[in-house]
Amino acid sequence: MWNERGITLIEVLVAFIIIFWTLAIMSFIFRQSIQSYEKMVTRLDIYTVMPFIIQDIKERLFKEKAVNGQSRCGKQISYSWVAVPTANGLNSPGIVDEFSGELKRGNFNLHLFNVKLTIRSNRLSSQHPINLHFQYKELVWNRVN
Repeated sequence: MWNERGITLIEVLVAFIIIFWTLAIMSFIFRQSIQSYEKMVTRLDIYTVMPFIIQDIKERLFKEKAVNGQSRCGKQISYSWVAVPTANGLNSPGIVDEFSGELKRGNFNLHLFNVKLTIRSNRLSSQHPINLHFQYKELVWNRVN
């Protein structure tokens, strides 16, 4: 390969092509890892606030008798939800308070809702917002006098 005059033009071009392709592949891998990291951080943010969102929906169903709503958690996460009643007016002689664990006696009307929840995250570094859809059942009750 080496001759008395140095490196040939073909050898230089082959070396540049190899370097170019190596850099292109490394750039692609790096970009993909950054996108995966941003998606992971966004999903972690959403799953971190999930208990607060579910508690908010439960309180609105219980106190306000609302069947839909929307709100925000901070600047980046917003959510909307719709609750469809699946079973209303079921009677129960007592319930267990989920917070204190105490048995409450009396007549209670139980209401079962099918909740559809959409959470949207608008991270500043992300090019496209992430929308996650969840569906779960929520049981609320009220005391009948």
